[in-house]
Amino acid sequence: MRLKLAFLALVLVPWIAGAHVGSPNVFFEGKAGPYPVRVVVRPPEVVPGLAEISIRVEGGDVRHVTALPVFWNAGRKGAPPPDEATLVRGEANLYATNLWLMKAGAYSVNVAVEGARGRGSVVVPVNSLALTRQAMAPWFGAVLTTLGLALFAGAVRIAGAAFGEATLAPGLALTKADRRRSRLSMATGAVVFALFLGVGKMWWDKEDANYRNNRLFKPQPVSATVRREGGQNILRLEVERSGSRRPAWTPLIPDHGKMMHLFLIREPGLDAFAHIHPIERDRWTFEVALPPLRPGPYRAYADVTHENGFSQTLVANAQVPAPDAPDQVNKHFLATDPDDSWHVNPPGRLDSPASSSPQKATSALAGGGTMIWEEDGPLRENREASLRFKVLDPAGRPVMLQPYMGMLGHAAIRRDDGAVFAHLHPVGSISMASQEFFAQGAPVDHSQHLAAKGTDESVSFPYEFPKPGRYRIWVQIKSGDKVMTGVFDTEVVPKQK
Repeated sequence: MRLKLAFLALVLVPWIAGAHVGSPNVFFEGKAGPYPVRVVVRPPEVVPGLAEISIRVEGGDVRHVTALPVFWNAGRKGAPPPDEATLVRGEANLYATNLWLMKAGAYSVNVAVEGARGRGSVVVPVNSLALTRQAMAPWFGAVLTTLGLALFAGAVRIAGAAFGEATLAPGLALTKADRRRSRLSMATGAVVFALFLGVGKMWWDKEDANYRNNRLFKPQPVSATVRREGGQNILRLEVERSGSRRPAWTPLIPDHGKMMHLFLIREPGLDAFAHIHPIERDRWTFEVALPPLRPGPYRAYADVTHENGFSQTLVANAQVPAPDAPDQVNKHFLATDPDDSWHVNPPGRLDSPASSSPQKATSALAGGGTMIWEEDGPLRENREASLRFKVLDPAGRPVMLQPYMGMLGHAAIRRDDGAVFAHLHPVGSISMASQEFFAQGAPVDHSQHLAAKGTDESVSFPYEFPKPGRYRIWVQIKSGDKVMTGVFDTEVVPKQK
C-alpha cells in the first residue's frame, strides 16, 4: 500500500549558496605542496562581482602567494593571469586579494604558494551565483539624476546653439529668424533626446527583467512520495524536469562515493537526525529507506555535485509517519547503505543552556563513550574558528578514530530557525568531488586529512558562523567500525562593532 506523504513542494530559502544554506563562504584547510594553508573565499552576491580571498599560510619562509579563478569549461588557457595576494597589514601569515568572477557557474580558485621550501598549489572549488539585485543608494541616485538633468539641459542648449549662434559670422547679432531657428532646434533636440532616454529606459528595464527572471539563481524543485514496502518507509525524491527559467538538471558525480548525501532533521525540536544516502534510480529519481526516526515534520537537506563541478543543497519539508505499531519500529528496518546513520535525542528544542564559549562541552555517545568539544573563546559571527572534538571511551581513554566515508569526521551545523545549514569535513565546506573535477586528472591527496585506522583521536572542522543565534551541531565519527554522533548546542554572538 502506497502512502503519499508530505515532502511539500521544495522551498529553498533565499540564502542558499552552493552546497549550503545561509552559509555562502567557502572554507578549505589542507596543504599547498609543503605549505599548510587555510583558504576562505567570500563569493559576491552579484555576477559579475568581486570575490574576497583570504589565504593563511603556516611557516615564515613564504615569498609569493597567488590566486587564479578558473571557470569550469574554460580551463587555465581561458583564465586571466593569477593575482598576487598581499600580506595583510598587522598579520604575519595572512594574505588577501580580490578576484573577478565574471560568469555564473562553477569556478575553482587555484592558490599557489612559493617560498624557501619550493612551490605548492591547491584547488578550491567555488560556486559563482547571482543571488540578489544590488539596490542603488538614494543619495547616489539623486547625484546621477542631477548630473543627468544637467547633461540633458546642456545637450538641448548645444542643439539650439548649433542652429543659432554657430551659423553666424563673428560679430553679427542674432536675428528673429535665427532665434526662431534656435528655439525650434532646442525643442526638436529635447524631443529627440527624450526619445533616446525612453529607448534607453526600455532597454534597461528589459535587461533588469532578464536578470531577475533568468540570471538570478533559482533552485531546482523536487517532489517526493513515501511508500510502505515490507513494513518500511521508502522515500522517493524526484527532480522536477520542467521550468525553463531554471538551470538544466545535469548529471551528477559521486562525492565520497555517494551520489547524494541526505540529511533529515526533525522540527521544531531538532531532536532527531539522519545522514542517509539515496540510490539514483535514474537521472532525476532517488530512493532511500528511512531509518526508524521519531514521527513528525522534518527538514531535508540533499547535497549533490554535478558533472561540471557545480554543487548545491536541495531543501524540502517532510512528514515522517508513525510506525504501524510500537513494536515495529526497528523490526523491518534494513539500511540501503552501510554508511547510513541516525541519532535520536530526547524531545525538546534548544532549551538546554547554550554558551558562546563551549569550553569542553560534552555529549554522551552510544555505547557509553563521550565526545568533548574543545573550543577556545566565544564564537562570534563571521569570525574564523576551528571546531575541534575529541572522543573518549567509557573509561575516559582517548578513542582511535577510523575514516568515515573518506574523512575522519562529518559535521552538520544548523541554526535553530533553519536560516543556516552547513555540511563540513576536516578539509572545510568544499565538495571533494568538485575539487577532483577541477584538478583535471591530477589525483587529490586526501591522506593529509586522514589517519591510518586507529591512529588519531580528535577531529576539527574549519568554519565561520555567518549569523548570530542559537545553533545545534551534529558531529559524526567512526570507531570500532561503528558510526557515533555527538550533539552540541551553542550560541554565536554578534560581531563586535
